[in-house]
Amino acid sequence: IDKKTVLRSYWKKLIAQALRRGDELSNKQIQYKRELQNDIRAFKIDVCNFMGDFIKNGPLVKGIAPMEAVDRLSRFKEEVKIRERKFDLYHGGEVLFALP
Repeated sequence: IDKKTVLRSYWKKLIAQALRRGDELSNKQIQYKRELQNDIRAFKIDVCNFMGDFIKNGPLVKGIAPMEAVDRLSRFKEEVKIRERKFDLYHGGEVLFALP
């Protein structure tokens, strides 16, 4: 067997492996895109619930003590930071998958 034949054989194996990997990645991409879309839907619901909770139980509720308002404000600020991080992650995913 000459080197040309061996090289041709290796090249065909490499091409076949590249095609298999491409198919695997395509399937994973579909799965990740679906997960991202589900996470975004859940995030939208979470943000609406958070806004409702802020209005009902936030620092602007009438009749609460000033210190209680400060405590509530701190708690809600932390929760907003968490949601901002999630938003940034989901937005990056939308850009990656070219979602609207």
